[in-house]
This record gives sequence, C-alpha cells and structure tokens, in this order.
Amino acid sequence: MVEAGPAIIKSAQAARHGHKEVRMSEVEQKKGFSWMGLLFGGAYYAGYGQLLKGLIMAAITGIFLIPGFFVHIYAGIKGKKDLPVGKHPFEWPKAIIAAIVPAVVYMALLGIIAVILK
Repeated sequence: MVEAGPAIIKSAQAARHGHKEVRMSEVEQKKGFSWMGLLFGGAYYAGYGQLLKGLIMAAITGIFLIPGFFVHIYAGIKGKKDLPVGKHPFEWPKAIIAAIVPAVVYMALLGIIAVILK
C-alpha cells in the first residue's frame, strides 16, 4: 500500500470541493511589498489595467503632497495583491498617461492660483 503525503491529500481534497490548486510560487508572488508600486504609484496601477484607479491615485498625488505619499505607500503595500503582475502584460501607454496626470494637475492648480493672486 502506498501512503499519500499531506500535499497530495490536500490537493485531492481541494479538487473534490471544486477549488483550484494553487502553486506555492503564486502564493509567494502575491505576498510582500511592491517597490515598483511605491515608486510609481498610480502609473503602476494603470499599467496593469486598473486605469481609473491609477488616474485617481495620480490626481491625488498631483493635488495633495502629503496624501500623495500615502497613495504611493498604499500602492507599495497592496500592489502585488491587487494587480495581475506576471499574468497580464504591462501596458506602457496607460502608465505614461497616469504618470503625466500629476504634472498636468499641478500646472492647472498653479495657473488657478496665479489668476487668483493677480
């Protein structure tokens, strides 16, 4: 008689209940801190298909300095969990659009302030 190890038993139990088998590398990939998320914030989210969330994050970064830091910290903490890193190709045009948004928002705010102070 052949004994089955705990991994085989768990895999068989998961298959009986309709659960997908998850590889250890996929689990490890979803954990941890995303340095790319920390550095690029909204552009990182937009590049992986979450354009609206990325643009909102980029606009917050352009309007508010201190909350912008927290947006980037959030992207670093949640980036690997929220985004399909390695499963979905990175879309550079969307990332570039989201990277330009903070500069455009900041220039618009400076223009408004200049008109008000005139």
